[in-house]
Amino acid sequence: PVVEGGVGPQTTQCLKNVAAILESLHASPTCLVSIDVFLKDSGDTQTRQDDWAKYNEAYKKFFAEHGVTKLLPARMQVWVADVPWATEDTLVEIRAVAAIPW
Repeated sequence: PVVEGGVGPQTTQCLKNVAAILESLHASPTCLVSIDVFLKDSGDTQTRQDDWAKYNEAYKKFFAEHGVTKLLPARMQVWVADVPWATEDTLVEIRAVAAIPW
């Protein structure tokens, strides 16, 4: 099920999911080098601005909690007509690339 509460909580959950994958590989969010973020476009300018602010706040908070306050991963963010799970109220999808030292 999708996390309720909108863009902020969904961003946090996406990043927690990425962190869990990294931890399973004995790595951490400090290994992330690039993140692509897909935000569902509401079609309303004010809502987009509000969603961007909520996403950005959750993004910065997540990395700060993992000790990354400078040199955040490069990121690309795009507004999309729909995030893949059209049957659920999914507002955020994140794809991440990590450089994991072996």
